[in-house]
Amino acid sequence: MGSNMDRRQSRLRAVLVAAVLSSLLGACATSAASTTNPKPYVPPEAFDTPTLDPSSELIPDGPIFLPLQKWVPSSTSDRQLNPCLRQPFVVLGADKVRYRSFHAAHSDAEAQDMLAVFHDRYAAREAAYLLRLWQATCTHRLHDRSVTANRARPVTSDRGSVLWFTTFQERRSGGYTRSSTGLVQVGRLVGLVTVQSWTRHHNPDMVEPALVRMVQRGYSRLA
Repeated sequence: MGSNMDRRQSRLRAVLVAAVLSSLLGACATSAASTTNPKPYVPPEAFDTPTLDPSSELIPDGPIFLPLQKWVPSSTSDRQLNPCLRQPFVVLGADKVRYRSFHAAHSDAEAQDMLAVFHDRYAAREAAYLLRLWQATCTHRLHDRSVTANRARPVTSDRGSVLWFTTFQERRSGGYTRSSTGLVQVGRLVGLVTVQSWTRHHNPDMVEPALVRMVQRGYSRLA
């Protein structure tokens, strides 16, 4: 009787030992697999790191064309002051566009300083060409007899494109709204400045000295 009980206890111990060994072997296999194929560690802050915009690094700080002693920043607007250039600038294909608006410190004149970054210099050159074309075809496109668009005049530069032109819009109350625009293209950058003011005279030559100084200033900042 005693020997039978001893045999049953012996078999029970053997079953328990086998179960424990099987469990240990399974745990070792799982541990080995997790060591062989570990999941990559991704720090939580990696998802919060902003992507840097390389186009932004090409845009100088502050106004490109306008001296701050004579011009004061105002609420920014992306509406072009020159009526000939009021087509959506998105069609130019710029990677990034920055607008800055100003008003004159000692007169009622308004101004807009715009800079666009393009994929390459060929795209920038094409955009500058389109801006010139918008000005050259302005009267035909607008069908507005009160608007007179003067063709672009070049300003000497070593490289790139430096131009200026004016648009006059006759007012019913008398005189004209004059939009004097300067255009600079250097490499991937296209800069545009427009000064809008009221005048009694329909003569683009009156603004040439001031506008030439503006585009030369813009060119020196972008070149």
